[in-house]
This record gives sequence, C-alpha cells and structure tokens, in this order.
Amino acid sequence: MGNQPHSEIDSIQDGKVGINIVKVFPNSPAEKAGLNLFFDYIIFANGIRLNKDDSTFMEIIKEHENKELNLTIYNIKTKKLRDIIVIPKKGWGGDSLLGITIRFASFENSGQIVYRVLNVAKDSPAEKVGLQPETDFIVGSSNFIFEKEKDLDQVISFNLEKPIPLFIYNEITDEVREIEIIPSHKWGGEGSLGCEIGFGAIHKIKPKNVPPTKENKENKENKENKENKENKENKENKDKIEDKIENKDKIEDKIENKENKDKIEDKIEDKIENKIEEKIEDKIENKIENKNEDKNEDKIENKIENKIEDKNENKIEEKIENKIENKIEDKIENKIENKIENKIENKIEDKIENKIENKIENNQKEFKKFSKQENKEIIPQTSNEKPIQTNQNEEDPLVKAKRLFEARRKKNN
Repeated sequence: MGNQPHSEIDSIQDGKVGINIVKVFPNSPAEKAGLNLFFDYIIFANGIRLNKDDSTFMEIIKEHENKELNLTIYNIKTKKLRDIIVIPKKGWGGDSLLGITIRFASFENSGQIVYRVLNVAKDSPAEKVGLQPETDFIVGSSNFIFEKEKDLDQVISFNLEKPIPLFIYNEITDEVREIEIIPSHKWGGEGSLGCEIGFGAIHKIKPKNVPPTKENKENKENKENKENKENKENKENKDKIEDKIENKDKIEDKIENKENKDKIEDKIEDKIENKIEEKIEDKIENKIENKNEDKNEDKIENKIENKIEDKNENKIEEKIENKIENKIEDKIENKIENKIENKIENKIEDKIENKIENKIENNQKEFKKFSKQENKEIIPQTSNEKPIQTNQNEEDPLVKAKRLFEARRKKNN
C-alpha cells in the first residue's frame, strides 16, 4: 500500500469530514510516516471511517501501539487520497504515541480561502517572522479555518498586540510551517502586519507538476487585467480623495483669509469713518472761517496742509491713504458736502437772520422817526390856524414819507 495516492474523495459518501493534522512533532512516528501539516486529513484508520468527533481514533492508536496501523489520508491541496503505514510507539522523544496534534473538521471548503504574501516591509512584524514575498501563502491556523475573504482581517483586528498562530505554505519548498505573528500598529509603518496581501483566483496555490493550459493562461491574463484595472481605479479614486482633501484645505485657507480680510475691512471702515468725521469737522470749520473771514484764507490753507501732513506721518494714514483717495473721496464728498452745507447754511442763516432783524428794527426806528418829522412839516402846529386845503391830486403825507425814506436809504447805501 505505502504512500501511493488512489481514488478521488468523491468516492466517500458519508460526509466530507475527518481528522485534520494541525501539528507534527520532529522525529515522531507521524513525521517518519509522511503526515503533512494542515493539508492532510485522516479519513480511515485500519478501514474504520473516522466521520465522528469522538474517541474512536485515539482508541485505535492505543490498540496498535508498536504495531502497524494503516491510515487513509486525504490531501486538500492535491485533492488526492493516499494510504500510509505508521507504527504508534513511545520513546521517540515525545509523550504521545504518534507525535501529532489533531482536530475534527470538515474539509469540504478547507483550503479554498488562502492569502498570498505580495511584499514585506523592512522591520515589520511580517519580516520578523520570516514571511517571504510572492512564494508564501497564509492558509489557516491551528485555532480556526478561513471560510470567508474577510476572516483574516477580523482575526488580526481582534488580536492586535497578541500572538496569532498561522499556517504558512511555501510553493518553492512545497511545505507548511507554523509561525506566531504579533500584529501591531507601533512598528513604524503601514498596516498591522507590514505586508501586502493578495486574494483571489490569481493568488491561489498552483498545483504541482500540472502544466498550465491555454484556457488557464487566458483566464489568468483576464483576471490579472481585471485586477490591474481595479487597482488603477482604486488608485484614481485615492487620488481623487486626496485632491478633495487638498481642495478642502485650500477652501479652509480661503475662508480663514476671508475672515481676516473681513476683519481688516472692518478696521479700515472704522478708521475711514473716524477720518471722515475728522475731515468733516475740519472742513466745516474751514468753510465757516472762509465765509466769515476772507482775509484769513492763506492762514486756513496753511493749517489744512499742516494737519494733512501731520496725519500722513501716522501709520494708519499710510494704509488708508490709497483707499481714501479712491473710495473715501467719493464718500467724503457726498457726506461732507451734505453735512457741511447743512451746518453752514444753518449757521449763516442764523447770522443773516439776526443781522436782518437788527437792520429791520433800526430801519423801523428811523422810519418812525422820519415819519414824525415829516408830519410836523405838513400838519399845522396850532389849532387857531385853518387847515390848508389841498387838491385831490396832492400826495398823501404817509406815502410821501415812505418815498422820501426809501430815497434817503438808497442814498446812504
């Protein structure tokens, strides 16, 4: 019988389950018989089907201590059955008779979910445990069996900073080894393992000594093209996201600059208002002085120039001057003219009204005085004198007095 492979596993009709080998000790009877880690399932022992999770296999081993034991093995990588002969015994250096650690498990989907190590970063957890890029595959663990694509990510996320046992298959040596890796974000690079993992059809374990067919090559090329396209799209999406982040930063900078600009504008407006008020007051005073004291025009102009020169020496004037020349002058002209004219007109009107009222009062006094004098010349002084009869065409004394008063006033002016 030996180690020769024979019929396919499809010949087994009572369930695709068996005893999975999760550890083979060095120099043990199991190692000498050629049992393989992880990929091997013991299906029969001396013709007895091992399809139940019970003590049947352990009892068979004890019964065959120091005797030949026939085992039928199914390998999930080669998809083949083979028969081997092992002699359970003590004294090989371990405590058990075979020197293996086992678990009862289903092999229906076992080995279908594998992850290929694509690259390994320097000083990463992956490098420390000796993972090899391109040739190493993560196939499982002694604690769990991968059933879905995301199982590895979940195992890693639940065990950060803790050791995780993993089965690693190397396609060059065609052997499985067990490692303990500690996922961590503290090693100084990207990812918790420090290696890039590939998953999918193009990252499956290739069968040994099977030349690739034309159809397989085409499928591989199509899958590789598809994956390259997906990687390109992912890269483009990543670039777009980075562009959006950069644009967001620029927008935030613009908002911040706008806020600063608004603050500066507010300060400038305040200073403009103050400047306008100052100039309004100055111009009001200057216009009043110009209208009342024409002789002092030269002095007033000198004062204005001196005030402007003094203000030009200030730092505020340096920042405001250009805007005052363009923006402020229009505002000043409109606001100043309105305010100044109103104040000037009010003050001038008050002064003129006072002067007119004074002149009117004086003129009325003179008129009254003049009227009395004219009446004395026209009206008889004694009651014994007979009144002088006048013609109807003769001028009324009061009208005459007014006429004479106006003539005299024009002459005096």
